[in-house]
Amino acid sequence: MARPSQFAGSPDGRAPALPAWLVRRIHLARVSLWLERAFPAIAGAVAAGALYIALALLGVWAAVPGWVRWLCLVGVSLFILWSVVRLVRTVPWPSARQGLALIEARSALPRGQLFLLDDHPAPAGAEAQDGLTGHLWVRAREDAALAALRARWPLPRIDVVSPDR
Repeated sequence: MARPSQFAGSPDGRAPALPAWLVRRIHLARVSLWLERAFPAIAGAVAAGALYIALALLGVWAAVPGWVRWLCLVGVSLFILWSVVRLVRTVPWPSARQGLALIEARSALPRGQLFLLDDHPAPAGAEAQDGLTGHLWVRAREDAALAALRARWPLPRIDVVSPDR
């Protein structure tokens, strides 16, 4: 189990890094989001392929002439190819921020809390950063680290997918 101190960033001042287990969950969340977005685009192709295989298992293709069987096979294959090309063109790969947002939503965490783990304070500029600001930043990072420990696995939910999404 990860400790909140693992999220505090490196003491040499480099950008904070996310723990490996959270990076894996972010990657899984991105895959889950992509599957949810891709499902409506490939549902027709999967149904057409399943229908062709079902007809083959029922022995329908043995009862029809060979040219009909090949014509249907070519038609289903072209439809599947067209669906895959349309899928690649229309469904983008989600960003890491979208993956973090999905983890927050599915885990019922406050919005934006996991973003703090990979964030850093703005440069102080002309004014020096006072002690209170630094303390508040450290406290917010600790709260985010504790919240990250409650992050759930973001599994895809195909049941809520609709074409108008």
